[in-house]
Amino acid sequence: MNPQFECFIKNSPDAVAVIKESGILLLINSRFSTLLNIPVDRAVQTKIFDYHLPGRLKTDLEQAVKWVGETGREKSFNCESEDGSRNFSFFCRVIPYFNGSTRDTLIEIRDETRLVVLRKNLKEKKIISHRQETLIKERRRKLFFGLFEELPTFIYLQRRDYTVAFANKKVRKLYGESEGKLCYEVFAGRSSPCLICPTFEVFDTGQSVEWEFTDSNGRTFLIYDYPFEGEDGDPLVLEMGVDITDLKNVEKELSQAQRLRAIGVLAGGIAHDLNNNLVPIIFNIEYAKEKVDKSELSAPLEEALLAANRAASLVAQVLEYSRQQDVNRQTIYITPLIRSCISDFQMTAPDNISLQADWDIHSSCILANPTQMQQVIMNLLRNAEQSMPKGGSIHVTLKQKEISLKLERRVNNLAPGKYVVLKVRDTGKGIRPDILERIFDPFFTTKKSSGGIGMGLALVHSIILGSKGKIFVESTQGIGTVFTVFLPLSSEPQATLEGELCDLRGENIHLLLVDDDPGVLTAMERSLKQADFIVDTAGSGEHGLALFKKDPHRYSLVLADHAMPGMTGLEMAEQMLALQKGIKIVICTGHIEPALEEQAKKKGVSGFARKPMSPKKMTELVRQHCR
Repeated sequence: MNPQFECFIKNSPDAVAVIKESGILLLINSRFSTLLNIPVDRAVQTKIFDYHLPGRLKTDLEQAVKWVGETGREKSFNCESEDGSRNFSFFCRVIPYFNGSTRDTLIEIRDETRLVVLRKNLKEKKIISHRQETLIKERRRKLFFGLFEELPTFIYLQRRDYTVAFANKKVRKLYGESEGKLCYEVFAGRSSPCLICPTFEVFDTGQSVEWEFTDSNGRTFLIYDYPFEGEDGDPLVLEMGVDITDLKNVEKELSQAQRLRAIGVLAGGIAHDLNNNLVPIIFNIEYAKEKVDKSELSAPLEEALLAANRAASLVAQVLEYSRQQDVNRQTIYITPLIRSCISDFQMTAPDNISLQADWDIHSSCILANPTQMQQVIMNLLRNAEQSMPKGGSIHVTLKQKEISLKLERRVNNLAPGKYVVLKVRDTGKGIRPDILERIFDPFFTTKKSSGGIGMGLALVHSIILGSKGKIFVESTQGIGTVFTVFLPLSSEPQATLEGELCDLRGENIHLLLVDDDPGVLTAMERSLKQADFIVDTAGSGEHGLALFKKDPHRYSLVLADHAMPGMTGLEMAEQMLALQKGIKIVICTGHIEPALEEQAKKKGVSGFARKPMSPKKMTELVRQHCR
């Protein structure tokens, strides 16, 4: 036998032996002798299978040696065996070995018992580790989705096939149980996918997107879409929606307030000059009408006067719309006011319009301007009448309602408290959805052919907001429209009414008129002289003050414009009051600003009059202050 081969066998880390065809051991290393439990020198020249081998190893090895002897080919096998209380694992190779002219067999046995144990322990540790990782992952997922569940934002997961994979509490509260349902059915109320869906950009690009969405209930959300991976690795989109409906309402109200401010600035800029031009037109037409009574010019003059008064009314409405927050308000009983308005309306309403009124409150008060509230009620009634050209019915209800914190969001963020609720319902043709949101815009009208200027409902809206209330409209085409007005209750005592004007003749009453517009000055002077007043005129504040200084006790009343070049009406009035305390001064202007009105009262000015006015009203104003 080759010496090198013998050296290899003796130093092999595995149990190795060479046996003859008869099973007699020719060569054996120390590891094999340990396996046979016999010294090396005693084992040689003895039969291998006469010795004890652990468990099944002996039987399996005998069969393998026989098979190799018969086939002349190598055979390898694993053997799991028991020997008493111990378990063994062996890897065995039986190799044919030709030693010169004889054919021997080489047996190699590797004891893998410890390796198997180590592998088993490693496998068990891997199983335990995997289980722990799974538990940790599941716990994290539970915490993750638990957080999503309780967030006050709209959160859900969507699959590529449009189905909802997860929906949090906010989604379920708004839309009911959603998981497994189609997203466009749940959120948009559609039977087919939306034409444009930014969510699918996330599936295609893997990038997040941001967009706005208005659901089938009219609520608006700011949507954030992010790529997400499901438990099974499927691509999902995590959609988070922040409800911005209230923000949109605030933006709308802010926009309305900005329009109001813009109109106020515009009105303040043009009202003075426009009204100054209207004063001589109205006064001179009135004067001409008296001089050409029953002539062929009466009708054209009447038409011109009507047009001038309509222009003056339009300017007045714009001014009133622009300064609702600064109107003087008082506590009034709402029921008698509505009853009076309904009575006035029924006197002129067509026969084909029926009106029914129901109220269960009789002594409720609101803080408002009585004249303005009459405008509100009459405008709503006239608007209902105009929506029913072929006739119909109007139903007016007045109730009291308390808005709690729970109801606050359901009634468009009305502040909690007690309210008077006025409803005006008609059976008219209704309002188209595309114009419903614009009906309170100034100068927006669908009645241009009938002379509408678009300030009626705008003024109603402005008056109600100025009175700390809100107005809502619901309309269905072909069925009718309902206007609902919320006005906060007031517990203040009802204010007393001013006394009526007395009739005062103008004899021996001296007046001073001050205005930089010659046309206004001439027209007002002519009308006051016709009423038997003694009138002096001045074309500027400086001229008026100079006349007054000559004889401060001469004048019973000073009527002065405010916006004059050089010395303003208020500056002139201040110096006149310094010369004669108690002199009555009325500022006549086309635009009465609240700050100016407050300042004038502090200086001692008796009052304000808005241009333009008719000669009759100007005469009554003078009599009121001179009585």
